[in-house]
Parts: sequence; C-alpha cells; structure tokens
Amino acid sequence: LTLAPPSAPAAAATPRSTVTSSPAGAAAQPAPPATATLPPPTPPPDPSAPRYTVSGRVTSALTGTPLAGILVAASPYGFRDGQAVTDSDGRYVLPLPNGTYRLQFFAAAATGHAPQQYGGGLSFSQGKDIVVNGAAVGGIDAKLTTGFLVAGRVTSTSGGPPPVPAVVSFNFAPCCDFITGLETDANGTFQMRLPAGSYWLNFFRCLDTRCSTGHEPSPFFLIVFISCMF
Repeated sequence: LTLAPPSAPAAAATPRSTVTSSPAGAAAQPAPPATATLPPPTPPPDPSAPRYTVSGRVTSALTGTPLAGILVAASPYGFRDGQAVTDSDGRYVLPLPNGTYRLQFFAAAATGHAPQQYGGGLSFSQGKDIVVNGAAVGGIDAKLTTGFLVAGRVTSTSGGPPPVPAVVSFNFAPCCDFITGLETDANGTFQMRLPAGSYWLNFFRCLDTRCSTGHEPSPFFLIVFISCMF
C-alpha cells in the first residue's frame, strides 16, 4: 500500500479494499521474513509494584489545539502495561512502575490524525525511550500530524464479517517495521490515518483472550500479533 503525498489526487489518498479471511480450518499461509530488530519481550511488571506518573499534553501539529480522547499507551518492549486517555485540554496522566517504555499516541481515524510514538516517529522502532525510576516524569508531549485515510473490510469466505474480530497490523514496506494495529468492528471494517508513504497491512484472526469481541476497534501491540495470527 502506497499513500501519495498531499498534492496527489484524492482517489489515491483514500484507498479502500476488501480482504477475505480463510476459514478456521484452512492452512496458514507462511508469513514473510521479518527484517526489523526489536528488543526481546520483558516479563509483565509486578502489579503490586509502586507506580509513578508519566504525564504530558497532546496537541495538533497543524493548529496547536489540544486533542481530547487520544489513547496514550505504554509498552515496555512487548507487554502493554498501561494506558490513559487525554482530557479536554489534551492532558493525560499515566501511572507506571519503574522501567523503560515506549509511548504511542493513538487517535481515532475520525480525528484526521495519524498515530505517533513519543519522540515523533511513526513505528515502534522509531520511538524514544522513557525511563521511570522512582519519580514522576513530566513533559512527555506529542504533536500529532494529519494523515490519509486507509479503510477496508475483512470478510469470511461467505462474504459476511468474520466470526471473531480480525486484527489489522500496519507496517512500513518492505516488511516489517511495526507501526500499530487495530481490531475490526462487528462488521469487519477498519479505519486508520497514515502519512504519505508505503506500507504493508497484515490481517490476523483473533484467537487470544486479549482480543475482545463486541467492542469498538482498539489498538493492539506486537505481543497480540504473536498469539493472534491466522
């Protein structure tokens, strides 16, 4: 999938596609070889460990206005450990135990903004580390840029929505610098905003309890794709 720069015709900026999933018993297709190198997953943190606040403000890079309802999710290299949502002034407070994290700011497609890692990068590997070490960390701000709409629908071979939600993984092309992922809605549809560039989309059947049913689309991190592949 290649998104044209802003001067390109609108038709190229808002591609739509239909993707058909295989039946549950079908043989899995081999995944392309991964080329991105990420740190190995760390064990989940102790839920009883002391937590310290990570805070900041999310605004629009275009207008400077605060952005409400932005999901801020922390991932210590494999396990999502916490999340918060920005308030009407774009501010958030996220309690986390000691550790090193990457933060992703995820805006719904309707806002017109693309997801972003703290530090300004788009993919997980482009993010900037945040270290929590016995004290609160402030000033973890983000300015989100706008993006082009990427939307589609995942169906079963019968043409209807899949029996369980599918997960859509967004990666830089060529494979496989992971950006983010989301779950399809009850009708199998999904929407994402991305800046101009070339991307690979992967589609997974959700087989893990962390993949919900009957809920609005929500972002997932790499650990989910390991256990939710077709």
